[in-house]
Amino acid sequence: MQKFSYICYCAGEPGSQVYSAAASREQASLIYNDMAAMIERNPSLSKRANLTKAYKKIEIESKEECVFKSLSSEGKVLHGLDIYALCIDELHCISDREYLAALTTAQGARKNPLTIYITTAGVYEPNSPCYEKYDYSKKIIEGVIQDSSFLPVIFEADKNIDWREEETWKQANPNLGVSVSLDYLKKKCEEAKNLPSEENNFKRLHLNLWTEQLDRWLPMENWNECDELPSKDNSIKWYGGLDMSTVTDLSSFVLVGEDEEGYFHVHTWAFIPKDNITRREERDKVPFSVWAKEGKIELTEGNSIDHDYIRKRIGEIAEEFEIKEIAVDRANATQIITQLMGDGFEIVPHGQGFLSMSSPSKFLETLLLQKKIKHGGQPVLRWCASNVTVETDACENIKPSKKKSIERIDSIVALVMALGRLISTEIVEEKESVYESRGILSF
Repeated sequence: MQKFSYICYCAGEPGSQVYSAAASREQASLIYNDMAAMIERNPSLSKRANLTKAYKKIEIESKEECVFKSLSSEGKVLHGLDIYALCIDELHCISDREYLAALTTAQGARKNPLTIYITTAGVYEPNSPCYEKYDYSKKIIEGVIQDSSFLPVIFEADKNIDWREEETWKQANPNLGVSVSLDYLKKKCEEAKNLPSEENNFKRLHLNLWTEQLDRWLPMENWNECDELPSKDNSIKWYGGLDMSTVTDLSSFVLVGEDEEGYFHVHTWAFIPKDNITRREERDKVPFSVWAKEGKIELTEGNSIDHDYIRKRIGEIAEEFEIKEIAVDRANATQIITQLMGDGFEIVPHGQGFLSMSSPSKFLETLLLQKKIKHGGQPVLRWCASNVTVETDACENIKPSKKKSIERIDSIVALVMALGRLISTEIVEEKESVYESRGILSF
């Protein structure tokens, strides 16, 4: 509240409108109530303020004529606002994207607008506005995305540590013992231990943990430790994975091969339609144009993926690498499969179910943990790795899930398919024939 009081009294923004917003009127009023109480306790602030509690409104007497007001998503009349600063409280409760868009677009006329999101974690829903902001924040913290205009501050417990321990509580409650009492958390924890229905509430509201969440699959700290440049040695047998997008999205081609020391080298190429790049950058906050200039992603002409261009590039890549096989997801790829087979490539259709994807997916996990993979820190592949969640069946088989992942994962899917062909083919080739070891038995 001190931040918003400073904005109202001292920011020097002419005609500034400052708002708090939330899903309900009661929630939106909490920020107003705290701010009004703080102003009333300070004579120098209160004499310059006109508080209208019935309308949750504060008018500050100054040459800038600042006004502070609370809004809720229950009130749909948001047009005509000229917002300088905005605080959105408990974002996890807000599902109305139109409401959020009306608020943030109302800041367009201001040179340096400020939006603050305050929230605990919620029930996991990958397409919710709150989880999207959370995921975006995590990627900035981890360096996957660069955005100097966005400052993420997240206090959350480590989900791999016992949630019942006091040390775990401190991770999500930096003000423990001041604004949140230790005795209170002990009481709520005991309730959660004895009442399973309260466990998720305790984790969400007091430890800031998303409940019912499909966790991000690949730990980025492990991924980052494997960024050594891959080899191009042609003594390595190279296996390809090709994941073709729908009309407008990312397509990926990946090569993987094992060297004599047991390290797996990964080369990747990514393609996106040129005409869609601006729209995708604005939507995903991912620097596709920068990656294109750096040669990390290739732009195909037009507004749909160019199969002929990708076919041509695979032919050029094959002049540098001796490609043994290419695994292809049959979806969206019928045309290019036929063309590549005509070009002389060994094409292997690769299913996307648990049977085909689980073994190479678990193998990729093992390679990362053992630091036996070298991917060169390729940014598109890293972005896809940061997006992946997996599905698990009753037999604990896993597969990358395009349906449940936050953003594109095509390069990782292509890598998993390439690993699938490598491990299945190499295992078959390495098995010694029983007839070579003992000959034919006669009866």
